[in-house]
Amino acid sequence: MSEDASPMLVVYDDPSDQRSLSLDDTSSTEESPDETRLSLETTNDAIPYIGQRFSTHDAAYEFYSEFAKRCGFSIRRHRTEGKDGVGKGLTRRYFVCHRAGNTPVKTSTDSKPQRNRKSSRCGCQAYMRISKTTELGAPEWRVTGFANHHNHELLEPNQVRFLPAYRTISDSDKTRILMYAKTGISVHQMMRLMELEKCVEPGYLPFTEKDVRNLLQSFRKLDPEEESIDLLRMCKNIKEKDPNFRFEFTLDTNNCLENIAWSYASSIQSYDIFGDAVVFDTTHRLTAFDMPLGIWVGMNNYGMPCFFGCVLLREENLRSYSWALKAFLGFMNGKAPQTILTDQNMCLKEALAMEMPATKHALCIWMIVAKFPSWFSAVLGERYNEWKAEFYRLYNLESVEDFELGWRDMVAVAVDFKDQTGEQQTMQQNLQNICLKTGAPMESHAATILTPFAFSKLQEQLVLAAHYASFPFEDGFLVRHHTKADGGRKVYWAPREGIISCSCHQFEFSGILCRHALRVLSTGNCFQIPDRYLPSRWRRISMTSAKLLQSTPNDHGERVQLLQNMVSSLITESAKSKERLDIATEQVSILLSRIREQPVSLQGVREMSSIGRNL
Repeated sequence: MSEDASPMLVVYDDPSDQRSLSLDDTSSTEESPDETRLSLETTNDAIPYIGQRFSTHDAAYEFYSEFAKRCGFSIRRHRTEGKDGVGKGLTRRYFVCHRAGNTPVKTSTDSKPQRNRKSSRCGCQAYMRISKTTELGAPEWRVTGFANHHNHELLEPNQVRFLPAYRTISDSDKTRILMYAKTGISVHQMMRLMELEKCVEPGYLPFTEKDVRNLLQSFRKLDPEEESIDLLRMCKNIKEKDPNFRFEFTLDTNNCLENIAWSYASSIQSYDIFGDAVVFDTTHRLTAFDMPLGIWVGMNNYGMPCFFGCVLLREENLRSYSWALKAFLGFMNGKAPQTILTDQNMCLKEALAMEMPATKHALCIWMIVAKFPSWFSAVLGERYNEWKAEFYRLYNLESVEDFELGWRDMVAVAVDFKDQTGEQQTMQQNLQNICLKTGAPMESHAATILTPFAFSKLQEQLVLAAHYASFPFEDGFLVRHHTKADGGRKVYWAPREGIISCSCHQFEFSGILCRHALRVLSTGNCFQIPDRYLPSRWRRISMTSAKLLQSTPNDHGERVQLLQNMVSSLITESAKSKERLDIATEQVSILLSRIREQPVSLQGVREMSSIGRNL
């Protein structure tokens, strides 16, 4: 809004306190801020007026600042008269428009280049003057001068928030930004995450991307090599405490850190079970090290992401990626994944062909979708959001924001050196109870073996299988929807060998039998899904069980604790139905009888006594 349209273009002064105001006076001094107390305003009016009183000059400043924000400008402290601790102390203060005064001309020197910065100051005369008085006994501040006439346009409400005076980052927001910086996500992603957390529209945070970058720059160490040394030292310290922790690194010709990769013992265990399909994400960059970050992740039997390892690389070239893949295979005892998903990185593609020739390489859809804004937003303009929503609907995708929120936790695990497997498994055990929908024996059987996540996927196919018809066809079956008169999928089933396959290849893709194969099994009076089609990666196994099986005879106390955890899980799962409780009671009785038949060593008695005293 312009100055002509403003309803508050007033200038007035208290005749009893007339003093000259020179906005170009640069000899003013700033006093130390007093402790702010409650304002003593005598009216609820939002416009400053002569005689308005405040308990402190800081309270007056805050009032004038709020008034300026509503009008479309910001203010700054200007000239003062008096000084705390000298004579009468501070007696008068001037607050002026942020565009008051004129920028002094700097004399240029050849040795020091001058930045060509455009100043916002234009000699605006808007101000508020306050003076200290003791008329009522206690010192207070009274407005003795006020002018609201501006020689520049005032900003609209959606523009004024971009003024530096109103762009503030709270302490809590600073903490979150620094945490995000450790995960390596971009400043743009930080802003989007905080907008989602605070439920504000894009662009309406009280700070901008530039403010975030300035904050990160102020916290960044002056010597990047110190960060690398700290990282290498941290890996060595973890290795001393945990011999199963693995890391590899290389140094350049200057003996500086060039590449480093690491993985946890629990990550290696997870990979042994769930490492058939791996995502290698190289889209993040750690600000502190100024190095690209690559993380290897997968999906466990509960449908949750699991962390396998990560790497920091100096360069993104064929040599670096080849080294990273070799290091990863070394961590995983030479076991390559069946499928690996990456973004469209040609150097990485070549490295994969060299180091993992038997692994199928595919592009990760989420890494491609995340780049859509930079590819299409400028071309499509206002139609971009509509096009994106239609794309998600056609390909049954969730939002990129949800993907980024999930990925943020994985990156945090990578760079914070935290092993969160235990907390993750605890969360997984608290998933919802399973509800049968078809009542078919195959469904009941699968429910006792598969995890809730995998069973829900199979259950969807079981429900849909009822809508399909199967016909004997050559050496197999033709399965098609009951509303279709032609077409369909070819299913081959060999009951004696327990082999079934479908032309849709869903099981080969996801490890979950398709509706077509389930329809044929149901038609053939098969009441249980063949064991080979309930793969171990989707079964109700846990890392706790794996640790118990792999533990050594020397860690007796740990094995007892793990067994207690398994028994607790057994009770929780068995109590969900009468059938489960009957099975558990019968099997535990048999197991208990077998255990009592085993001899007890004297050493075992001593260890149990020790454990009992510690509990």
